[in-house]
Amino acid sequence: MIKEVYTTKELDNTEDTCLYSSEAACLGLKDCLTKEEEIILADIRALRKNAINVKTRLKRLEDCTISDTSGCQETIQSISSERQALMDELDDLRKNRKELDRLMEEAHHRKMVLLGHRKP
Repeated sequence: MIKEVYTTKELDNTEDTCLYSSEAACLGLKDCLTKEEEIILADIRALRKNAINVKTRLKRLEDCTISDTSGCQETIQSISSERQALMDELDDLRKNRKELDRLMEEAHHRKMVLLGHRKP
């Protein structure tokens, strides 16, 4: 959970100290995320790490294929099938990312409605 300490003097010109957490109201701060947005953002970051790993494996596989062009037909076929599996996995990750982006937009819209910045 994100927690930061702000003095209320910064917020409303009084001297009390308050504890701000992401579960509280945004208090006029610019980059405040709701719990729902934090969860979706964590999922997006995990998805990004997976995509980077898949791309790295794909790059290694392509480098191996380029450096070893004299391999037997079975090796070439196994590399080709492994490459196709990685490409399929990458496509799935892209679809999941699009879905998470859509969910993030919906969560952001709900937050803006609750704050009165948008109409329902």
